[in-house]
Amino acid sequence: MQTGEAAITLQGLTLDDVWNNIVATIGGLDAQAEETIEEQIIRREQREKLLRQIESLEKQCRTEKQTRKKYELHQQIVKLKEQL
Repeated sequence: MQTGEAAITLQGLTLDDVWNNIVATIGGLDAQAEETIEEQIIRREQREKLLRQIESLEKQCRTEKQTRKKYELHQQIVKLKEQL
């Protein structure tokens, strides 16, 4: 998005509400959700961390030649996907 095209509407009765709405708009979060903005950010970071771990394990699994080790890696991937 070009700098001139960006527009953020200020909503809220207090400065905290306005700030939370700005952060939610920029970060793609839901300001009206039951969770706070901080909780949503933490949850998103945990999800991204799990996805990176899964991606790394899948890469190891593809390159692994030993069947037993490959199976163990696959089981770890399944457990991490359940956590998502």
